[in-house]
Amino acid sequence: MKIRLKAYDPKKDKEVFAGLYISDTSTFVKNVTKRHFMILEAGYGIQIEVMDNLARWGCKRIEIRSKKSVYTVLFETWYKQGKRKNYGHGEQIFFPVKFMTKEEK
Repeated sequence: MKIRLKAYDPKKDKEVFAGLYISDTSTFVKNVTKRHFMILEAGYGIQIEVMDNLARWGCKRIEIRSKKSVYTVLFETWYKQGKRKNYGHGEQIFFPVKFMTKEEK
């Protein structure tokens, strides 16, 4: 089953699409563009409310899909070792791409 996850973005004052949770594989998939990359964190962020739901559902893996690459990391690693920050779009957990497994498309 695929579950579309949304989170409230205070800067945009609306619900935004956060990604898909694929329960069959316990994988969260987030499609990103260049504007999603957080230079200050050298990686990507996922909203706290989304991460907390994924933890309750037993998520095992996170996939970040860009136009050219797929980055993967264990959910537990991102959840426990990522940095919690709020840059105006709500509290997120950021994780650097240098610690993710990268696969070219």
